[in-house]
Amino acid sequence: MPLSNLRVGLRLGLGFGLLLLLVLAMGLFAVNRVNRVQGSVVDLATNWLPSTQQLAGEPSCR
Repeated sequence: MPLSNLRVGLRLGLGFGLLLLLVLAMGLFAVNRVNRVQGSVVDLATNWLPSTQQLAGEPSCR
């Protein structure tokens, strides 16, 4: 059944529904990426930074 045979309200509803699904998918993807970055930041702060400070002979920031 072609979209041109559907009522205007139904076409608008389908269009907004599709748009809502796309925005939701983009939001979930963004949250996933932010969580990955957060994991990298925690790794840098807990593993790399203290060892670098120790090699440099600097006192700990804590």
